[in-house]
Amino acid sequence: MSGWIAIAKEIGRLARGEPRTYDEASVADGQAARANVKKTLAEIKWTTALDFCERVHSHLAVDVTEWGGFNGDSRIVVMEREKVQLYIADELVTEVEPDRRQFAHLRYAPFVVELGELFHKWGDLRLEGYIQGKQVVVKKYSGKGIDQKFTLLPDDTSLIADGADTTRVVLRVTDEFDAIRPFANDAIKFELQGPASLIGDYLFALVGGTGAVWIRAKEQAGTVRLTATHPVLGKQQVEVEISPAVAETV
Repeated sequence: MSGWIAIAKEIGRLARGEPRTYDEASVADGQAARANVKKTLAEIKWTTALDFCERVHSHLAVDVTEWGGFNGDSRIVVMEREKVQLYIADELVTEVEPDRRQFAHLRYAPFVVELGELFHKWGDLRLEGYIQGKQVVVKKYSGKGIDQKFTLLPDDTSLIADGADTTRVVLRVTDEFDAIRPFANDAIKFELQGPASLIGDYLFALVGGTGAVWIRAKEQAGTVRLTATHPVLGKQQVEVEISPAVAETV
């Protein structure tokens, strides 16, 4: 149920609702958080819902609940695994099993790792999860802590020239392992060429390392080219083909 509580807090923040307090140990509070998520999703604008889904997807893809870099001494790694190996700078530093003593009430107990004494040298963190002796997942986390990559991700690369067909282009600033950099807030400049219009500002700042604009096709066929310029990481470009609309028949 703690997962629903985390989701409820995030979507509540995006919806700018009144802050709510939940007890993660309470089943009733977990059920209330789930109900509040459904209620809020039904009320917010679809653009906010898309932003929320992007954020949830980025967190669900990561099996670490309290990873915040190399600054803390203890982190809880939540995985449905039997064993996790931790590597720092490609050196195996520890191997842990689920903490069933502290979390005996959970079907899948988390892994608790004391990191303070493990840092004999600096480097990237790699987690390898095993079930029945077989490696089933590998997650990597950068030890550099800097913005490395700027990418554009269009939902579609072709539109119809009907004056209404639209696609979203997501912008992301990530580290070298494609993890979004949550404090990246750089101003991105856009240039659009071709038979389409940009829905969004031609200059805006990223929020939490991500953002999005929309491209709407006009009524002419052709190639649309969107160029986005990051002040440090340079330019990225995507192309969208606009196909002729089929003539209406009466």
